[in-house]
Amino acid sequence: MLYGYIRTTDAQTNEVGSFLKSCPVAEEALFVDSGKNSDRAELARLLSRVVDGDEVYIQDISHLGRNAQEYRETLASLTDRGVAVLIHTSRLRFGPHRDREKSRKSFSNIIHSLKRLENTLENTQ
Repeated sequence: MLYGYIRTTDAQTNEVGSFLKSCPVAEEALFVDSGKNSDRAELARLLSRVVDGDEVYIQDISHLGRNAQEYRETLASLTDRGVAVLIHTSRLRFGPHRDREKSRKSFSNIIHSLKRLENTLENTQ
């Protein structure tokens, strides 16, 4: 099954429509959380629903958690269960249908970049 997940500032914004137009996800298979809410109930619901062989389109890797550690844990939780994860903004794919070592290296590079970004943001505040 093909699912989608997006975190928006407001569930009624154009972000949802734009995401649906750019990804082959049916509206009824789309899980949407508000960026204002940190509990990510829809992400939890999606995680409980997906099974081996499913694919999940995510608008941006930052939607998987609040920091690099959470991104990594959520992505690993999905791919370890045989779920392919497609990151829309970066056009990356992680999961069982791709060489696992290449996926890990790509993801490690992303995490390293995100950690540098987090450090930069912390230093500017």
